[in-house]
Amino acid sequence: YLLYVDNVYEYYNLEGKKAIDKSYKSASSFGENGLAKVSDDGKTFYLINTKGKKITDEYDYIYLENTYYKVKNSKDKYGVVDKKGKELLSTSYDSINIKLIRDKYYAVLTKNDKYEVYDLEDKKSIITSKDSVTLNDHYIKTSGSKTSYYTYDAKKIFSE
Repeated sequence: YLLYVDNVYEYYNLEGKKAIDKSYKSASSFGENGLAKVSDDGKTFYLINTKGKKITDEYDYIYLENTYYKVKNSKDKYGVVDKKGKELLSTSYDSINIKLIRDKYYAVLTKNDKYEVYDLEDKKSIITSKDSVTLNDHYIKTSGSKTSYYTYDAKKIFSE
């Protein structure tokens, strides 16, 4: 259990004993994946496992998106950490949007005014484009001077 005691957060077990021998300025409950977001100073955050072991670097913020964590560094750049705390995408992107499409997770990444669709599970880039990208259940759409449609296997369907 997560309790707020004397202006700090602490984790306790079912017997009422401290489960982790550390206190935090900010903390969340453990998720289904066995990780919790904590902060020692209330300014930077990291993930811990149920034993209290720090399993990620420190970030300015950590957002749980589906089963992945979107992380932000002090330069307002984003990256992705998986449910085991492993960094999948470095904190070098201007924005990241994670979406579940037909039982797979994809990320739309932006960096230097370019867009990329990235398959988080297969850990590969599908398409890159200078035009904005929209994910649909059946196709990927790029919109700019012309509109193009792609499959999730990176095959162009058509352009208009």
